[in-house]
Amino acid sequence: MTVTTPPSSASPAVTATRRSRVLVLVASGLAAVLVYLALPHDMGELGRRCVAIALFAAVLWATEAIPLFAASLSVVGLEVLLLARRSGEGVAGGGGGLASTGDLSYTQFFEPFASSTVILFLGGFLLAAAVRKHGLDRAIASRLLRPFVGDSYQLVMAVILTTGFLSVFISNTATAAMMLAIVTPLVRDPATPRQLASAVVLAVSFGASIGGFMTPVSTPPNAITISQLQAIGVHISFVQWVLMAAPLSVGMLVITGGLLCAVLRPPPLPRSSLPPSVASLGGGGGGDGSGGAEGAPSRLSWRAWVTVVVIVGAVLAWMSGTWHGVDDAAVALIAATLLAAVGVLDRRDVRAIDWDVLLLMWGGLALGHGLHLTGVLEYVGGLPLLRDAHGWALALMVIGGGMVFATFMSNTAAATILVPLAIVLSTGGAAGAAADGADAETVGRATRLAVLAGLTVSFAVSMPISTPPNAMAYATGLVSSRDMIRVGLLVSLIAVGVLMAGYFWVLPWVLG
Repeated sequence: MTVTTPPSSASPAVTATRRSRVLVLVASGLAAVLVYLALPHDMGELGRRCVAIALFAAVLWATEAIPLFAASLSVVGLEVLLLARRSGEGVAGGGGGLASTGDLSYTQFFEPFASSTVILFLGGFLLAAAVRKHGLDRAIASRLLRPFVGDSYQLVMAVILTTGFLSVFISNTATAAMMLAIVTPLVRDPATPRQLASAVVLAVSFGASIGGFMTPVSTPPNAITISQLQAIGVHISFVQWVLMAAPLSVGMLVITGGLLCAVLRPPPLPRSSLPPSVASLGGGGGGDGSGGAEGAPSRLSWRAWVTVVVIVGAVLAWMSGTWHGVDDAAVALIAATLLAAVGVLDRRDVRAIDWDVLLLMWGGLALGHGLHLTGVLEYVGGLPLLRDAHGWALALMVIGGGMVFATFMSNTAAATILVPLAIVLSTGGAAGAAADGADAETVGRATRLAVLAGLTVSFAVSMPISTPPNAMAYATGLVSSRDMIRVGLLVSLIAVGVLMAGYFWVLPWVLG
């Protein structure tokens, strides 16, 4: 008998990783201190501290030296320690100028976690959990994909459109993981050409990112945009967001699918030549409707049909919000409550939802709140170079900043930084202008630029580190970074033109 003993110390690779993370933490802390010391004093004491916190968090979000949710929690903790009064009593409003030491209350940084934005996503996550639990995602995907397996170009288009459609209801990362599992029999089969496998995998990763902003509950940057606009008195309804984002999303999904076919040129794969494992793509699930890991269920259970009914009811309620007046967040929470009450969801499903994403959103909203309360956004918006930018030049600056930020950090973190700044730039350096009775033109410009910033971050798909779906696609070993960059850069460049057209024509028409 051979007896093995655990190693007495961590492996060299693990030790090197821990050392690099510690170095990043130390370096980001030192950089934050140096920036605090270098900033001009007319920004205010709390403003300089808040910028240091923002830099510290941005480095951690970009490098992922610690988990993203941990970086977000550090934002809230540092804001409480460095910006708020210890007694908890402070000025309730904030903004409209530079805050002084002791002006802010720590409760102002706790409030975003209970905001309608986070509650909306909590309800959406619970609905998505029901969809996954009872096999609806696999049932939809397999039935949509199976007719197109025999034609390479049609298959690529079907994969990217199906992925985009599912990412409306499920998180981008979960959608990518599920779709990759469904297409695995095809992309891993020796009979499948490498170009086709690469195109299908990239269709999953790009489709998850580009299709994930059709509705307010599709991706966190959408919710952050709506929340920041609510702070200045502007409310965007569910229907308005869909009218703005859905045509853009569907159009870019079709364009991206065409680019994948044109650049990678996947060869034809006649159905007659398909091996059985590929021809039965998506099939072979159990008959109990539970949706096993190997494929879609052959029939749906009563719980799955209840989920369908509740989700359809929630969508109808979101679309008719102007008639009944119930907030979108309340609709999502009521729908999740109904699923829990009838036994579709249980406590294991509640434990399994993406709480780390909710914490990430909390940190992002708290940081944007802090930058506004301390007057940093107004100060930056008042700088001559930014204050004098208008029209297409300002829109291009926002798009360029969004592409750069979202390429090297999570799109949620990028939206957290960019959306509040876009509002300030559009109002000439006054974040509260819209709420303080600004003219309709200023309010409209602020709204359009904020929405532009929120949408832009979803198009940074050119590198493996840009999004979790990209990283998952690259990890399959079937996609080269060269192919991802080639197609991703083209997608981003085309998106710039599409976003500019939407900013000048589509958004004014939808938002009035």
